[in-house]
Amino acid sequence: MQENVKYYVELQRLAHSLGVANETLFLPSLREGTKIRLLQSCIALLYTPINEHFGITPLEAMAAGRPVISCDSGGPCETVLSGKTGLLVAKTPQAFANAMFSLCQDRSQSRTLGRSARTRVQEMYSFECFTTTLNTLIHAAGTS
Repeated sequence: MQENVKYYVELQRLAHSLGVANETLFLPSLREGTKIRLLQSCIALLYTPINEHFGITPLEAMAAGRPVISCDSGGPCETVLSGKTGLLVAKTPQAFANAMFSLCQDRSQSRTLGRSARTRVQEMYSFECFTTTLNTLIHAAGTS
């Protein structure tokens, strides 16, 4: 997507201008195995889109047992339970920085949120949950 390429270039320029380009790694296209390894090794997933649709990325992180730090708008408000499976924060750099600092300082909180996140995905968004709900709806429609 052209929009993604534009943001990628913009982020690279920003990293250079801030003097952090040597400490920043941009991975625009990940293979599934790489994505899984990164999710398994992170403290939390930062999900920064504002008013984003449902969004599969937070669910992937939650399924990997990682909490999500996200804007308190859009789809993550439906999937992330702030203080239970992640942190929903204001749309400001300071709010994200505070949330990141909090989870880096208290790894046990990160692990607790991550375990709850995984449970939530299994209970609410798994294929098993989907098929059970679909079968229930089909059955209800058939008896109406």
